[in-house]
Amino acid sequence: MLYRLGMLAQDIRSSITTLVYRAMAADAGLAISYEIQNVSPGAFPEALKQSRKSFDGLTISMPYKQLALRFADDLDESARVCGSANVLKIRNKKITAYSTDGWGLVKYLDYLGCKIQSKRAVLFGAGGVAHSIAYFLRQEGIGQVDVLNLCPSQAEELCTRMGGRFTPYPLQANQLADCCADADLFINATSLGQLGCDDFQDLRFLQALSPSAVVVDVNYANPKARLVPAAQQLGLRAVDGKGMSVFHALRALYIWTGKMPSEQAAVDLIKSFS
Repeated sequence: MLYRLGMLAQDIRSSITTLVYRAMAADAGLAISYEIQNVSPGAFPEALKQSRKSFDGLTISMPYKQLALRFADDLDESARVCGSANVLKIRNKKITAYSTDGWGLVKYLDYLGCKIQSKRAVLFGAGGVAHSIAYFLRQEGIGQVDVLNLCPSQAEELCTRMGGRFTPYPLQANQLADCCADADLFINATSLGQLGCDDFQDLRFLQALSPSAVVVDVNYANPKARLVPAAQQLGLRAVDGKGMSVFHALRALYIWTGKMPSEQAAVDLIKSFS
């Protein structure tokens, strides 16, 4: 069986997604096609309507992860709690929505040897990716998460969804440094540093992190992004989002096909990016 898969996005300029899905599908013995469609916000509903007729599964990229829920016929618990979705399974023209970005991140952190149980994290951002990350951090037993976002109401909404271990804070330079004091994990889940977007201007907050902290930038397409190199210069372990994307593909393919590629295949692909 050939599984027809794809992505709905707004402005994907550089992505490893097609390569990742082809490699992981080959490991699982799956025949797939994978097509990236860049569509405008006004065209998204029609694009999804047409995809119902011919696709078996879709990944949803920013800024459509919350919008996608409006068109789903059923919600997995992850999508329901997060209020957003990045994976859609299509069967008989019916859509079931899932949120899996955070699953990919916690699997990647585990591969890196970063144990998050009872640890303290700083989550920068409160959009669809951040909601998914928060959900799976909670599932894995994170101790405390400070959430900062340019729009305070979005940070408050995320924390309300996720419960008492999550605390919202206003996005101010001194507050970011205060939240980072001795934190074990910093995650950038915003578009800062993404190709074509603004980047961090002041990275001094990194100095407040625990010396053993891990820094994650969910973005990966911009070779000039400043966060990861700045953290590495301080001696911190810092990674971009490629590994998260690879592990996320394992979960997505399982949702779409019922077959899970091997974690070793994921690890081998991540190493090939180095």
